[in-house]
Amino acid sequence: MREPTTDGEDLIRTGRLNLVDLAGSENVKRSGATGDRMKEAASINTSLLTLGRVITALTNSNTSYIPYRY
Repeated sequence: MREPTTDGEDLIRTGRLNLVDLAGSENVKRSGATGDRMKEAASINTSLLTLGRVITALTNSNTSYIPYRY
């Protein structure tokens, strides 16, 4: 995105989006996971929920706060 500055130069803004494959996110009851696998699945599901909240906040132009931490 290009924006002119006050001194007449162009300011170029860039962004980066990193996507992470959260393979293993699953319904714990249905999979029967226990122990460490259950903790991992819960953490992944929490991460997916937080990612959804961040994306929603970024697409909402009225939001001044981005909830990027859980």
